[in-house]
Amino acid sequence: MKTAFCVTLFFLITTSLFANLDSIKLLAESGDREAQYTLAISYENGEGVEKNLQEAVKWCRMAAEKDNAFAQNSLAKYYSFGMGVEKDFVEAAKWYRKSAEHGNYNAQNSLGSFYALGLGVGQNFPEAKKWYELAAAQGNSDSINSLGLLYFRGDGVEKNMRTAAEYFIKASEMGNATAQFNLANLYMNGLGVRRSVSQAVSLLKKSSDAGYVEAHVALAFCYRKGEVVEGNNEESFKYFKKAAEQGSAIAQKYLADYYVDGVGTTKDGPEAIKWYIKAAEQGNTESQAMLGIAYRDGVYVDKNPEEAFKWTKKAAQGGCESSQNSLGCMYMLGFGTAKNLAEACAWLHVASLNGDKLAPKNLENLKKELPENELSKARILTMAYEMQYKRKKK
Repeated sequence: MKTAFCVTLFFLITTSLFANLDSIKLLAESGDREAQYTLAISYENGEGVEKNLQEAVKWCRMAAEKDNAFAQNSLAKYYSFGMGVEKDFVEAAKWYRKSAEHGNYNAQNSLGSFYALGLGVGQNFPEAKKWYELAAAQGNSDSINSLGLLYFRGDGVEKNMRTAAEYFIKASEMGNATAQFNLANLYMNGLGVRRSVSQAVSLLKKSSDAGYVEAHVALAFCYRKGEVVEGNNEESFKYFKKAAEQGSAIAQKYLADYYVDGVGTTKDGPEAIKWYIKAAEQGNTESQAMLGIAYRDGVYVDKNPEEAFKWTKKAAQGGCESSQNSLGCMYMLGFGTAKNLAEACAWLHVASLNGDKLAPKNLENLKKELPENELSKARILTMAYEMQYKRKKK
């Protein structure tokens, strides 16, 4: 009886939803801008209809052109993120402005960010401040936080840590996780406020509880180093894992390290490889280097010269001197790639300049065997790679 009742109730709700959407679509087709916007959001979220971003854009544009401020803001969002339409910051800025001029605080905040970052408009901090202030006056906590950042960095205003702190405090009290993270930084370093490590950690935990990835990472390092809080490997692992699962490359790298060494968790080589791959695919050089070694030596994975070469090359190009040496040796031996002594010479030269201890001896041995016809090619490549990959002195 209970199951039958639930099924009947679900049927009635679903039937009502579709019937309502049919009515909304009729209104939208007749030119009602509110109905057009409602239909756009239905297509965006897949509510009552199959999700279709192109349809969302179509109906949203109709409503936006009829001066619906919410639709203008949504259309700007579609252009900002390339949702159902090609990404276009100039077009996004145009629609954010239209919505912002109607008083939409989300659009005002976004337009402020566009001016601060120079997206689709020329970078203009006074304009950014103007739009942030309009949104902040309506209680938009993101804009209040952004005003704090302007004073923190001295962007278009005189740098003032106390004023920055006031804005961060206000946004933090509204529950803004980014502001809580920013305020934690001020308390940790005594900028604009009296230094308080306990207050900083408390704010980081609030920000982390709200899901802010940078707060996860900060807490993970706090517990890892044990400098401002008592060291705790399990807590460090927990926060790195949270950040890693939200896509932080640096957290993915450290999480992989923890699985390799059994820090805060049990050792798990395959799990480490999984996270190294995720970090490496985002361009984390250290993870790329680790994968190069793993596939070269068969550590937690089957030996694979081609994969070893691929990841070692990425790490070398990212500036890892030990990978630059390894890449030179791979070219010298034809490991995972075709043998190429000129490439080997160039990479060993770069690795030597960048401080790898093994590279000078490897380069010396290679030069003894380098054929005359390879010398000129090696010199040209070496000069090019030195300009491109030599680490700049700080």
